Amino acid sequence: MWNTKDTSNYEKNMQKVGEFSDLWTFWQHWANLPHSDPKFFFTDSSKNEEKIPTGLNCPIEAIGVFKDGVVPAWEDKANKPGCDFYTRLSADQDMKSLWQKTVFTLIGETFPFPEEVNGVRILDRGKLFKIEVWVSYYDQPEKTTQMKENIAKLLELQRMDSVEIAAHEEKFTRIKN
Repeated sequence: MWNTKDTSNYEKNMQKVGEFSDLWTFWQHWANLPHSDPKFFFTDSSKNEEKIPTGLNCPIEAIGVFKDGVVPAWEDKANKPGCDFYTRLSADQDMKSLWQKTVFTLIGETFPFPEEVNGVRILDRGKLFKIEVWVSYYDQPEKTTQMKENIAKLLELQRMDSVEIAAHEEKFTRIKN
């Protein structure tokens, strides 16, 4: 997904770069596309350098891995009743390693309640990166606690409350109004 001022059609700001249905195909994509290292695509805030890929007129804002047929948008039918668990991380951390751990946890289906995880995404927020885990549920305390604990451990966060939650229905309603 690239960063553009045109918000009239969210989906036209995205491009699918591949799909897979088994570990071998996933690894071919992962090993041969530079998206495995977020800093390759995103703005380098330490150098104040904006990276714009060939063929685009704006920088990439986010990279995601989602289930087939699920659009990384709040209003997607699979996402709308759910939420995303997210945390903000300093750009000076080893984002490649943290992003790989997040994606491999998704692919390996080792997040809590993996059948309800729709995808993961990393966003460039200047001097911060935001990692999100999108799920199809919201306001389920037991699941929420397990997911927050898992993400905090996975991303080596000091505190579980560093993982926040955003309900998609609330975001969608707020933006629509």
